[in-house]
Amino acid sequence: MKKAHAITPIQQFVLGYIVANRKEGYKGLHTVYGKLNADMRKEYPSANPVTVIQEMEALGLIEGRPAKGGHMIFLPGEMTTSDKKANERIARAKEASATVASNKTVQPKDDLAKLVLAIAKELNLKL
Repeated sequence: MKKAHAITPIQQFVLGYIVANRKEGYKGLHTVYGKLNADMRKEYPSANPVTVIQEMEALGLIEGRPAKGGHMIFLPGEMTTSDKKANERIARAKEASATVASNKTVQPKDDLAKLVLAIAKELNLKL
């Protein structure tokens, strides 16, 4: 469980913004297409919206996931199962890409399948 702390005015702004501006029938808000980033820069010119969102996620004040063109954010507990699964897939992809990056040699096409199987085995993935 996250440690309780005082919510700052900019964090209050983000939480209120999510509730007031998400599309009807949707629980999340896209930070770019929902205009959060632009409006936060107008209201708090010295704040970096990306940093604020990352800090709020780390504190458990919001939940989020990468999305095309930006980031989707949700109030705690409102992220759907499919969004959580997307986060899991993205984390596995990042882990796999780090494994591939650590293998500094490019594999010939014939060995590509072996490389994929080796990475999957290392990450305990079933293919």
